[in-house]
Amino acid sequence: MSFTNITSTAIEDTHTEDKQSFYTRVGDFIKKYFDVIEHTGNVDLSSTAGETTPDRYVESLFLNFTLVSNANEIVSFLYENSFLLPIVQEAVGEIEKYFEDVKEDLRLRLFEDPETGDKEIILIVVVNTSPDDALKRFEALRQNWWLKLFGKTQWKMSMDIDFV
Repeated sequence: MSFTNITSTAIEDTHTEDKQSFYTRVGDFIKKYFDVIEHTGNVDLSSTAGETTPDRYVESLFLNFTLVSNANEIVSFLYENSFLLPIVQEAVGEIEKYFEDVKEDLRLRLFEDPETGDKEIILIVVVNTSPDDALKRFEALRQNWWLKLFGKTQWKMSMDIDFV
């Protein structure tokens, strides 16, 4: 899948004149992420041939999530807070462990506190199960994974569940 096809689906509601700017920011965002990986070694983005490609990264991040609200703002926020990238990447696998059979969608939403102006990314797990079952699974995910690394998010990311 090409970079253009992937990003086009994320910006359907973005005006034409904003698309090039969006593509540029996403490209810069990916480059910065690869720089983080090179220095920290935290994320394995190897293809089956052992090569690391931007398309593979874009698939793993943007194709795993529906970007809720303005895609430009979400990308800009993640670009400015690149320390969140390994956490977002890791979240996909961790969520699968607890919600694989009932997960309908993963969403990223940018929330801005109207009083303080502080922003955070909310990772939303959309599920197709009973509220009791979803809450038990969510609590297990929180206890076994999320609470161990929450401080690393610098309070710029949270998780929630939603129902179909």
